[in-house]
Amino acid sequence: MRNIFSVNDRLRNIPYPDPSTQIQSDPIAITYNIPDYVYTTENDDVKVGVWDEKEETWQTELIDDLQYDRTARKLEFTTRKLA
Repeated sequence: MRNIFSVNDRLRNIPYPDPSTQIQSDPIAITYNIPDYVYTTENDDVKVGVWDEKEETWQTELIDDLQYDRTARKLEFTTRKLA
């Protein structure tokens, strides 16, 4: 038989970039396809943010190269922070 661990024992948050190092990490490119059930208009100002746990607010300055193709419903951007 094998041991069954709790979610807290199996999963852990690993921040990117590693806060214990001063090394500047390369940005990660992310592509997200907007589902058909999400309604958007030509006037929508698309924004992407990263949750800042210390400030308890969304931060948009950590997002770069934001591009949104309305026809393909594809959102592309780069970021240096994932968690």
